[in-house]
Amino acid sequence: MSIFPDGALPDTRPASARDKDYDAKEIAGVHHTTPFGHKKITRLTATVYSQEFTSSCVPHAFYTQLEYEKLVKPAPKGMSQLLTYRKRANFPNPGTAAVDAYNRIREGQSENNSAPVKKNHREAEANSLPYLKGSPLISDFEYFTINNYASVPSEVSRGKAITIFIYATEAEWSQEYVKIQTPNLSINDAYVRHAVCLVPQGDFKENATLWLTVHDSAAFGGRFLRYMDMDFFMKRGYFAAKVYGKNQGPTPPPPVTALPLVACEFKEQNRNVLNLQGYLIQKGLLESQYQTGYYGNLTAKALLEWQLLNYKQFNYVRPVREILSMDGKFFGPQSINVVTKDV
Repeated sequence: MSIFPDGALPDTRPASARDKDYDAKEIAGVHHTTPFGHKKITRLTATVYSQEFTSSCVPHAFYTQLEYEKLVKPAPKGMSQLLTYRKRANFPNPGTAAVDAYNRIREGQSENNSAPVKKNHREAEANSLPYLKGSPLISDFEYFTINNYASVPSEVSRGKAITIFIYATEAEWSQEYVKIQTPNLSINDAYVRHAVCLVPQGDFKENATLWLTVHDSAAFGGRFLRYMDMDFFMKRGYFAAKVYGKNQGPTPPPPVTALPLVACEFKEQNRNVLNLQGYLIQKGLLESQYQTGYYGNLTAKALLEWQLLNYKQFNYVRPVREILSMDGKFFGPQSINVVTKDV
């Protein structure tokens, strides 16, 4: 972490607060949608597999998410995604975080049909079977956690499948419409601790209630399709993750077509701003999807950090204070001079 003199501190506000500062013009390629405006989904389009044939809801949910986004192919008919049992680790016990599931899937699941798999294995039997390594079932994938749960409906609304982890009573999770029936339930007292996949564009409004559509791997109540209200999700969710396949994740930084050698300022939208953003991306201070040519708060925040990192090269009486006073909203002659020295 960089330490700046004169009390210049990094922005430590939560992402939900910082996001309110950003202008939609700054985000390239984002399809802005109104959550809960879709029709209710009554049929699952990705393959439905019973957890009886996977013995782990976590890789099932991850794989289902990838299948919805057509990054993996459905497994052969009659087989589960994992093709064999693995030793199950219940959430949220120590050592069983989603990172563990991710690493184990990458190591590989056995694809050997002679593995000890049989129909109607009881869960206790499945849990006692060893984890069998083999060739990776999912060639490679990455994921990132979603810390701001309130943003999940927007992701779902624009066609993204999301893996979420919830806890509930069996009576709650057996319902078609999942709502809280047992207030103040703790995660340690919950019989159901489960990972499921939220269906893309499965957000809808019914009877003045906001719902998300769930693709499940465990037939609680005989259901693999159910609907979860937002109150339940916000109070009973404890982890959310977005998975993407190899080479399908965030795009690499675009090439810097030209050094930023022309002054520009806040709210401008032109080629000069595009060059400035490309330079900031190259320096690792701005994410590549924000090279839009529009000078908003995201660009200003990145520029301010760059100026503070290079404050000794600015010809100001009190460089840090004067840089802070501009709040990253002006890229002028002194900044251009620093850029030319950096070549």
